[in-house]
Amino acid sequence: DLDHVLDRQPRHVSSLRRLAALLVGEGRAPEAKARLDKVQEGAPKDHDVWALRLQLAGAFGEAPLDVVKRWHAADPDSADCMDLLADFHRSRGEFAEAAAWAE
Repeated sequence: DLDHVLDRQPRHVSSLRRLAALLVGEGRAPEAKARLDKVQEGAPKDHDVWALRLQLAGAFGEAPLDVVKRWHAADPDSADCMDLLADFHRSRGEFAEAAAWAE
């Protein structure tokens, strides 16, 4: 069972993704969010966990940009996070800001 796997390996991302999807699908988004919060406390720079958090932002009532900003605060050297911030600014026509993040 997924809980057993995650109790033994809390950062097993494929199991975490499946469990979170099941919980959200059952209307238990707060439980899924709590699970991710706990994992992130122990691995604040884990790219895969942040990517999952970003995928589930809507289900958790979080604005995706807020998630990306928290990701950047936790891991300022994350190239993936900086790319997302550059894409965000580019999508708004803020090309100077996009270029700054892309560097």
